[in-house]
Amino acid sequence: LIIATKNGSFFHKKINQLKNHKKKFLEISTNLKTDNILDIFVNNNEIYVSYVAEKNECKNLNLAKSQLNFENLNFKNIFSINNECVNFIQSGRIQETSVDNISYILLSTAADILADKSQKDNKPQSDDSLYDKTIIVNKDDNSYKIFSKGHRNVQGLYYNKEENYVLSTEHGPMGGDEINLNIIKDNEVKNFGWPVASYGEHYGYPSPGVEYLYNEAPLYKSHKDYGFEEPVDYFVPSIGISDIVKYKNKLIVASMGAEIE
Repeated sequence: LIIATKNGSFFHKKINQLKNHKKKFLEISTNLKTDNILDIFVNNNEIYVSYVAEKNECKNLNLAKSQLNFENLNFKNIFSINNECVNFIQSGRIQETSVDNISYILLSTAADILADKSQKDNKPQSDDSLYDKTIIVNKDDNSYKIFSKGHRNVQGLYYNKEENYVLSTEHGPMGGDEINLNIIKDNEVKNFGWPVASYGEHYGYPSPGVEYLYNEAPLYKSHKDYGFEEPVDYFVPSIGISDIVKYKNKLIVASMGAEIE
């Protein structure tokens, strides 16, 4: 079992020793310098980590890779968003996927979640931004491209290799947590609608003080009518949806919030 703390420390322990409390987790040394790890992912003999770095008061999202070594992890960046200045990064979930028989690392990105502010956030719908997307990074040459867009805050990714689809779980605003399905075909970039469409509402609704937000991000209750992908399921009120995992023939999510209605 490999764990990472948010502030950049890595530890491991053999599975058969987990119940033996006298056997402590052993620390793995690393060259990674960050106080904000978002996710780790082990693939064959490699370990990937998404983390936040800061330069000149701008935060940027990074994806790094190391050979799996229980003595020392020597990470090298394979993907970074360095040309966009953001002050908050929420998502960096990692998964593997395959497109046209090419292996990729799938990475979710989310920054500057639209809330009570006057400046319109165009990142989710703009192809000029890599935030509020899922990005695929080629495992062989580190080239990358946008896989899907129009996301708010993807915190769960599940890839079904046999049927070649990706399921994502996404935190909505005030209501509207989503489960989204992306069937992989023909390099099509699916658009899931945020912040034009959502089954949630802006925080503070129905107060008149948030009416201006609907001019910038209308949160239409139909995705399909506006050319977007409908979620396969959504939750109002929000449930604080977790990552998504498969157990036998079931897909499971957990709730950190309200009861499901």
